[in-house]
Amino acid sequence: MKMRKRMLAAAAACVLALGLTGCSSKGAFPSENINMIVPFGSGGGTDLLARVLGDAAKEELGQPVVVTNVTGASGTVGTAQAAEADADGYNLIFNASGPMVLQPHMMEDLRYGLDSFRAVAGIASEPTCLAVKADSPYQTVEDLAAATGTVTAGHTGVGTLHHLFQVQFFEQAKLDYKLVGFEGGAKLVTGLLGGNVDVISTVVSEMYSYVDSGEIRILAVSSPERSPLYPDIPTLKEKGYEIEMSLDFFLMAPKDTPDDVMKTLEEKFGKAAQSDAVTKFLETGHIGADYRTGSEMEAKLKSDSEMFAKIIQDAGLK
Repeated sequence: MKMRKRMLAAAAACVLALGLTGCSSKGAFPSENINMIVPFGSGGGTDLLARVLGDAAKEELGQPVVVTNVTGASGTVGTAQAAEADADGYNLIFNASGPMVLQPHMMEDLRYGLDSFRAVAGIASEPTCLAVKADSPYQTVEDLAAATGTVTAGHTGVGTLHHLFQVQFFEQAKLDYKLVGFEGGAKLVTGLLGGNVDVISTVVSEMYSYVDSGEIRILAVSSPERSPLYPDIPTLKEKGYEIEMSLDFFLMAPKDTPDDVMKTLEEKFGKAAQSDAVTKFLETGHIGADYRTGSEMEAKLKSDSEMFAKIIQDAGLK
């Protein structure tokens, strides 16, 4: 009888604790591996940054962060899977801008949206750029804006950030232009160096080795201010263009993740994002560190989504 009373008392205490705190039956968070989806292929820039962040977070969380690549449909397959995962803090997604602020305006019937997630932290960002061959007649943005005839510009796909960036620039510069799509960054650079296009747009980090070798020249970047990583490269804003775009990298959780769990995730991953390991990785890769709190990242994504929705509509892409 005494044993039965003890069991009933324990059960009542558990129910009371769950009601008051919303705690998980798994115990204090985190008590097991945290799963992090990356909706892009293994070995790519997003994947590598996610793994460095995960390793740094392990030191803070006391639990391993297991990265799983779920690819397909420009990142939307993995993003949809993450949106539908258990909202217990053990399921996260490390994502880039496209699946969250571009694809929802380009693709039909996606099973998620911005409101499907809560942001844990923003980690880094990269501006896109205008780049030409080093011996191009366009040595400055002013040279390009004064071009006569049709300027050909290469990008890595319709609806990508770099494609929409080019649409914005050429329309504001009032130039005749032709946009050419390439399958991947390597072919994009080959197209430029081979003289197939006059100018290309991609993130600055992918251009650095070609700039160092003297093959490519970057005319301007889309960040609001010059980056300390490349202080000699002007921004389009300072050249008079109303263009501010960035490729952001951030961590998110399903929308119903409890507040107390989110607080722990924000604290631990916030420290990891600013750790020596992550900072060194970003500096080595010429990627801008851009730590943001969860609420700051959510505001940035909302603003970007509204901006790209208008650009896509104005460009007749949907």
